[in-house]
Amino acid sequence: MISVTRQTTAFAIILLLTTILLCTVRVYINPFDIEVAESEFMPRWWDALLSGLLLFVAAIIINRTTVKIGLFGGFSALPVSVFGFLACGVLVSPNMLTATATALVMTFGILFLLRSMQFVGEKESLFTGALMFGLLPIIYPPAVTFALIVPIAMFIAPLNIRQAIIITTGYLLPLLGASYLNWYLGGEITGLATSIWEHLFIPSATLSLETLPILTFAIVVTIIPLLLYGIMQGIYNRYAMLVPLRKSIQIAIWLLIIGIASLFLVPGCGITIIPTIAAPATIIASFALDKMEGKWANWFYIAIVTLVVIHLVFY
Repeated sequence: MISVTRQTTAFAIILLLTTILLCTVRVYINPFDIEVAESEFMPRWWDALLSGLLLFVAAIIINRTTVKIGLFGGFSALPVSVFGFLACGVLVSPNMLTATATALVMTFGILFLLRSMQFVGEKESLFTGALMFGLLPIIYPPAVTFALIVPIAMFIAPLNIRQAIIITTGYLLPLLGASYLNWYLGGEITGLATSIWEHLFIPSATLSLETLPILTFAIVVTIIPLLLYGIMQGIYNRYAMLVPLRKSIQIAIWLLIIGIASLFLVPGCGITIIPTIAAPATIIASFALDKMEGKWANWFYIAIVTLVVIHLVFY
């Protein structure tokens, strides 16, 4: 049996597009209670089409990121399909455009931030990556929690004073620019920052075992050991990896932790953030599958594909 880590681009894209299509059909025909608890789905074809396009681009970007950091021994398009499963194969937010736009910006942020880890003294990619992370709360306010990656990146890199100023400025620039624009148009200079802060505490739909569909729970239970294995491999073998890859895995782990913590601990953070969390989760899951013995990687992947298909088609 051929290892899933040697997945071809064509096969991965077919799986991704199929997942997006099945997901879109399901949520418009028969959304779960936990999905419509935040707001009702708007049956607009252009909304679904644009969301699917954004997810497709995000999957390509996250796959490009794994190639850049040398996640696999050779080329693999595995992250393309994995991202599709994690981003829209579990639960889908009624705010599809917001969810997918936030995920796309996150993938760009990861791409540029991890690229800055590849070269000592890199400034342009560091600034651009921070800028992307700064855009997250403008699109989806609860994603402001990912601001924690700024001091974490300073510690992991580590960054000198000049780079620390660059990454901080890059992150704050979107908020400062949007605040100035709001003030120029007649609003309060602190209006946007206040709105972001208030959105953190506006209760969203609460995830619980009672409201979670059984197959969603089964998919999550299958994915959790995979992510834990990837995290343990990243920690245990950190000194056996090249320095840029080690830093990249550490950044992905922290982003995953921040995202999951936000989902369960921040009142205003709902399932809209799931595609955003899927970006770092894809890196960790793909890393785990690559480190597993071939047959175990294949069985894990087949189990996830099977559960996602049943979840989207038959449930």
